Amino acid sequence: MGCGASKTLTTPHGTEEHLTKKSQSENGNQSFVGNRPRLTERQIKLVQDTWRLLIPSQKKTAMIFYLKLFTLDPIFKEVFSFHTENEGQLEQDERFLFQSRKFMEMINSAVDRLNDISLLVMILKSLGEVHWTKFKIKPEYYEPVGKALIYSISKGLGSLFNDEIGEAWQAMYDLMSGAMISGTKAVQARSQNSL
Repeated sequence: MGCGASKTLTTPHGTEEHLTKKSQSENGNQSFVGNRPRLTERQIKLVQDTWRLLIPSQKKTAMIFYLKLFTLDPIFKEVFSFHTENEGQLEQDERFLFQSRKFMEMINSAVDRLNDISLLVMILKSLGEVHWTKFKIKPEYYEPVGKALIYSISKGLGSLFNDEIGEAWQAMYDLMSGAMISGTKAVQARSQNSL
């Protein structure tokens, strides 16, 4: 048992959001499905609640994400055609606007499906196959994407962000990337077997 500090945040919509910082022992143990982490109910709630807070500023969150991604690993400047580090130029780039919308829609869809992990994993495996087949996104690309995502969420939430929220989002991203990498490896294995 710990004494958790509670924070109240007034959202851009004027509503108050209450999030309580709990000690790790109060979160419960994280279990695993196969080798994929299963999020605790508390982690799912934290991810969903904090994502709702970020929805009004998704364009800014996406910009922070991509700018951070380009600094974490220069390979992404080759992956994306809008690889400028100038925020003003990104805001005007149609390729960036399209890609950032798609990325935010994917995160939004994943957050919405956290209550049906089996369906979410199936969708993400398929998405991983597409990312390999169409774009040659390698498994090692997922780690810097996760770091950039957590960074952009922390910046978007500001002082509301804490270790527990960071751990919840990391568990969410581990689930997402694990499923997508599984899809990538499945299509790679099928290609190898057909040779």
